[in-house]
Amino acid sequence: MIVEFLGQFGLPFLLAAYLVYRFERRIERLENIIHNDAPQKRRKR
Repeated sequence: MIVEFLGQFGLPFLLAAYLVYRFERRIERLENIIHNDAPQKRRKR
């Protein structure tokens, strides 16, 4: 029963966790870019 459960939900769960992980990393990277760009633009002016 546990094996059947893992077979049914294991792969989709891993895929969902992987996508969420990549999505969160992408948001962190975008936030870092935004925060890093703002001071640079102020310095150039």
